[in-house]
Amino acid sequence: MYSYNGNTDHHNITVAGARNGGVGIAGFLLQDGISFYAPRRGLGCDDVVNFEVSVNNRSGMENFLTLLSGRPCVRKSHQRQCQFNSGLWKALKGGGNRFGVITRVDMTTFDQGDLFGGFPDREIESKAEVIEDLGALASDPNYDIYASIIAGFTYVSALNA
Repeated sequence: MYSYNGNTDHHNITVAGARNGGVGIAGFLLQDGISFYAPRRGLGCDDVVNFEVSVNNRSGMENFLTLLSGRPCVRKSHQRQCQFNSGLWKALKGGGNRFGVITRVDMTTFDQGDLFGGFPDREIESKAEVIEDLGALASDPNYDIYASIIAGFTYVSALNA
């Protein structure tokens, strides 16, 4: 559950993933999922087609649910109960991890192409200028949906800067 099937790479397709490699797939999707593709794809949870969730029923026995995007479930086996629960489906898409243990996620793929990145540094004295530039960029009606911009400020107490 903590990795995805890398067979997408040679087809030049991908799924929306976390910007931080320390975040697991389920945690990323259950907390909305802001990826580098957010400007053009939306949140990572928007691309989820199917969640498989292990929940605890009232008798304490483990119960498996497969939740599909508005479609009735067609996969059945003697080990898994397959049903659609619209309330749980909505709750899982960005609602946190209080509803069960995610055992599988199926997502929509999309064309990848090249991805370029970088981390330009600026002195703290230029923070007002940086904030103004970011605001102008984000509010530009011709904003490039293939661009993903992240700004952060760091304070180092030992340097008092």
